[in-house]
Amino acid sequence: MNNINKNTSKLNEALAKKKFVITAETTPKTDTDLNASLEKVLYLKGLADAVNITDGAGAKSHLSSLVLSGVMKSNGIEPIIQLTLRDKNRIAIQSDIIGASAMGVTNFLVLTGDPAEVGDEKQAKFVGDFEQSTDLISLLTKINNTGELNSGRNITNPPEIFLGAADAPFLPPSNWKPDKLIAKVNSGAQFFQTQYCFDMKICKKYFSILSDFGLLKSVYFLVGIGPFSSSKQAIWMHENLPGVEVPDRILNILSKSKDQKGDGKKICLELLNELHEIDGVSGAHIMGPGQEQTVAEIIQAIRK
Repeated sequence: MNNINKNTSKLNEALAKKKFVITAETTPKTDTDLNASLEKVLYLKGLADAVNITDGAGAKSHLSSLVLSGVMKSNGIEPIIQLTLRDKNRIAIQSDIIGASAMGVTNFLVLTGDPAEVGDEKQAKFVGDFEQSTDLISLLTKINNTGELNSGRNITNPPEIFLGAADAPFLPPSNWKPDKLIAKVNSGAQFFQTQYCFDMKICKKYFSILSDFGLLKSVYFLVGIGPFSSSKQAIWMHENLPGVEVPDRILNILSKSKDQKGDGKKICLELLNELHEIDGVSGAHIMGPGQEQTVAEIIQAIRK
């Protein structure tokens, strides 16, 4: 059998060319039929520059993100595998990195992961082999730079990892310094995908501050947005997602709307257009749980 040719990251290439990149997200189904998870993400083929595969989203078991990443890659969809600190130790994570690379998958996003208490396995233990995300980022950077595992063993045909981390735009106090963000960059993070940000005034101010610290010259930022399916969803996100604020203007539009889903799409398109104009923003990360088709329609509309 011929070895699969190692691919460089198409996401990295698009960002390096200064293209305004749009990534999306999918959550694998709890279904042993691969097509059940593939069919919904196929809406995004040829539209999203890359698609995140959540890793135990909501602290619940689903089809393996590693398995789905290989199927997506073979179907012409660029995957980003999410790696959480919650579920696996460094042995398992490094095995997954080797496995993903064997299938030509090179994009990884490091996250802490939702706590087990929010899922349906309340007694599950938080593995926490790494105390913080920067520890895992540093390990993946070592693999990138040396072609060696953490133990020092060589990897034959070592992976070429394009390494991402999480961020969350907000309006900081006057004396704030982005220490956590700087630590992730110093550990080797190459791109960031952020939590939802629906207030473009906050977004502009935040990236202006990051620019003052020189962060926008060395890494890429994809700002999280998404389509609201209803006024009820927007209110819930505003009240329950830490760090997420939905401006009154948007809440008012949706509360008065006769087509809340349609207006939710329009709002997302408006935010996309505004993100284009913000210095330091390299693209958008559109999140819509279970809304792959809607997200695909939004991307198609913005790129007409």
